[in-house]
Parts: sequence; C-alpha cells; structure tokens
Amino acid sequence: MDEAQFDTLTGRIDGIGQALLRVVSALEMQQLIDGHRISQEWRAARPEHLATDAQLQESRKVLHQLADLLDDARQARAARQE
Repeated sequence: MDEAQFDTLTGRIDGIGQALLRVVSALEMQQLIDGHRISQEWRAARPEHLATDAQLQESRKVLHQLADLLDDARQARAARQE
C-alpha cells in the first residue's frame, strides 16, 4: 500500500468514525439510546487480554477513543445546559 492509498484509507475510517459518533450523539440527545451504556459496551468489546495481535490492539484503541469522544460530547452538552 502506497502513501496515497494509506491516506485514503485513513480518511475513510475517520469519516466512518465521525458519522457513527454523530448518529449515536443525535440518538442520545433524543433519548432513544443510552449513550453512557454504548460507551461502556465499546470499551468492553475488546478486552485487553483478548487483543492478542496488532489488528485487535488497534481495534481496541479505536473503540476506546470513540467511547471517550462520545463521553466528552455528552459532558460538553451537559455543561452548556447548566
């Protein structure tokens, strides 16, 4: 994979992550889903002891990042409502 292909893949993955976060946040704001529970499930989906290779370790890292971003968005919304 050359650098341009890698950049394209990276951008696509980031776009999917951003779309997912926005959908989950919108559903959470409409009280259709429990965002806190979703964050917990993302963190639990790839336990450290089962992340046995580089791909699973990266997957775990991304799931934790998405959970952190979702939690951060929730905290920011709560702070604006105060």
